[in-house]
Amino acid sequence: MGRFRSCVVVVVSVFFVCGEVLALPPGLAKKGKTPPGFSKGRKKKWQDEYPPGWSKKSEADKKRWKERVRKGREHVKKEAENKGLDADAASKAADEFEKAARKGADLDKLEDVVIDKIKKGKKVAELAVELADEVADMIKGKSGGKH
Repeated sequence: MGRFRSCVVVVVSVFFVCGEVLALPPGLAKKGKTPPGFSKGRKKKWQDEYPPGWSKKSEADKKRWKERVRKGREHVKKEAENKGLDADAASKAADEFEKAARKGADLDKLEDVVIDKIKKGKKVAELAVELADEVADMIKGKSGGKH
């Protein structure tokens, strides 16, 4: 039974790794990260490392946003390491922060939520699942209930 379980874990892991490698937006290709849902459908407007619609923002706004995401990643990673997560898990927690940020969540609120979950002992897999729901709620609230 243990061997079967190990085989299933390996097959599932290979499946997810292959799926992520196949479709990366240009800005994330070097980082090896794929936004949720990116592998579905045709990408008409994603032209750089910013989500569609960001082409209208000024370069200064883009630079400020990128810097804020970088600082948020660093803070999340540091808090995760302080909580006892190894470097790989801490880096993955920072990845989850960035993925959620790219969906349009308020960065200050998002950072607080991620760090709070880490301090409560959430593992990275739990963090990803819970963040998906909370970010959807944050964005819904930001747009007045329209998605």
